[in-house]
Amino acid sequence: MKFAFFASVICATVSSYAVNVGIFDDSRLYSPTYNLATGSAVSQLRAIWQTRGASFLQSSELTAEFLAQVSVLHVASASQQALSTSERTNLLNWVRNGGTLVLFGECGCYGTQSTYNSFLNLFGMSISGTTTYGPGQVVGSHRITEGLTSVFIAKNGRLTIPQSALRLIDDQYGLIAAVVLERTS
Repeated sequence: MKFAFFASVICATVSSYAVNVGIFDDSRLYSPTYNLATGSAVSQLRAIWQTRGASFLQSSELTAEFLAQVSVLHVASASQQALSTSERTNLLNWVRNGGTLVLFGECGCYGTQSTYNSFLNLFGMSISGTTTYGPGQVVGSHRITEGLTSVFIAKNGRLTIPQSALRLIDDQYGLIAAVVLERTS
């Protein structure tokens, strides 16, 4: 089954990871079909999170109050609306204080790279170009990828990441498709 979203995942075994997962609401997504809480293109990924006990909290803005309610921020298929200065500051502070940012490089062909780069640069990351549909591979051992047995990549941007980010998933060409960034000290 092909989805326009980059990661249609299948889970073999699942462990508990009961957290509040922050996501953008439909107003900040390329399309509502990519809404992790309700979208049809991400139903398998949503099922994995839910099986692990996760709850989804949606927001149109990354306020300090919103981020204080979540342990994980899942960013994928963001709209063309760049993060404001205050949103970038809130996100940077949140990660520095222990928040976990899960980033899927699904963008590029939709004109959203500047949106991603508006905050990726804060963490020494960037995104450019696109790759095509195809199989992906889980390459990083993390509680987020635990139990994933297959991944399908669609129109993925090429992520450049610092050593502090953990590479989670690669596309069929060995390019970084998903990463997690969290405070480790």
